[in-house]
Amino acid sequence: MNLKKELPILILCVLPIFYLGYIWDSLPNKIPTHWNIKGEIDGWGSKNSTFFLTSFPVFTYLMLLIIPKIDPKNKLTQMGKKYTHLKFMLVAFMSVLAIG
Repeated sequence: MNLKKELPILILCVLPIFYLGYIWDSLPNKIPTHWNIKGEIDGWGSKNSTFFLTSFPVFTYLMLLIIPKIDPKNKLTQMGKKYTHLKFMLVAFMSVLAIG
């Protein structure tokens, strides 16, 4: 693993966790967790449930680290920079979802 290539991705992984720490005191104890098709809130949870959402980028990153090691035909390592770019984009997308 090349730390220089992975550092931006790792920063994206921890960004939602730092953001949650920044806004933690301003969150109410009970927050909406689900909306129906009409846009009405039909699920509630504690603010502790937000930790689950901030872990999505980390789990995505870990999964994308493991997948090339179990690739039976070793095709992902042949992708070179494309796989690194894909990893960056997926982790960035999950970070945006966790923050939003």
